[in-house]
Amino acid sequence: MKRQVVSDVRMEHSLDNRYFEISVDGGDGRLTRLANRVTGDDYLKHPSGGALYKLYCLNAETGVKVEVVPSGEARIQKTESGGKSCLGIHFDGGLADGNEHVHIEASVTIESDDDDPESLWSIRVRNRDSRYRVVEVLFPCVRGVYLGESWRDDVMIYPHHAGEKTLAPIEEYTTPRYLGFGRAQTVRGEDGVFSREINYCGLASMNWMYYYDAQNGLYLASYDPD
Repeated sequence: MKRQVVSDVRMEHSLDNRYFEISVDGGDGRLTRLANRVTGDDYLKHPSGGALYKLYCLNAETGVKVEVVPSGEARIQKTESGGKSCLGIHFDGGLADGNEHVHIEASVTIESDDDDPESLWSIRVRNRDSRYRVVEVLFPCVRGVYLGESWRDDVMIYPHHAGEKTLAPIEEYTTPRYLGFGRAQTVRGEDGVFSREINYCGLASMNWMYYYDAQNGLYLASYDPD
C-alpha cells in the first residue's frame, strides 16, 4: 500500500527513522533540521541560512558567470511505501545574482529507509531559460552545522590531495594558513560566509568527507557517475 501526502506550505515536512530526522520548511524548502536521533543532537545549530542548492550559469550573451539560487515557494510532496519514504521538493525558478528571475527548474529528492542510517539526496535540473547555460551544480548546500555543545572538538576529514584531518575547522579554516592556501584556500563571500572548494578529479583525492566528534558524525559521499 502506498500513501501520498501533498504539502501545506505553512508546515515543516520531515523524514525520520530511528537514526535521524531531516526536516525542510514547507514554504521555501530550506533545510531546518538534521538531527541524530541516537544522540539527540540537531546538527543544524543555525538552520536559517542558505538554500538547498546553488547553480552557476554562464550568460549566453556576455559569458559572465552568475550564481542562481531557488526563489518562491517550493512544492513539497512526501510519499511512503514499503518501509521507504521520500520527500520531493520542486522549485519552479530561481534568482540570478540575487535579483533577476530565471526559468531554471530544479527537483530535489531525499530518500530514507526505515532501518538505514544513510539517506540518499539527489537533484534534477531543467533549464528553460535560453539566456543562461548551467555549468555547475552545488548540492546539497548545508550551512550552520556543528556537533554537540561545542564546535571546538569537531574534526573534519577533508579530501584535499591525500586528505586533511583538521580539528575545529570552524576556527581553523578562517586562519591565515587556510586563507592563503593556494587553490584549496578558504574564501570569504560577500555574505560573510567562509567556504572552500576543491574539484574532483583535480585537487580532490576522493568524493567523500567526514565531520565528527566523540558522539556524533556526518558522512557525505557523492554517487554522481559523471
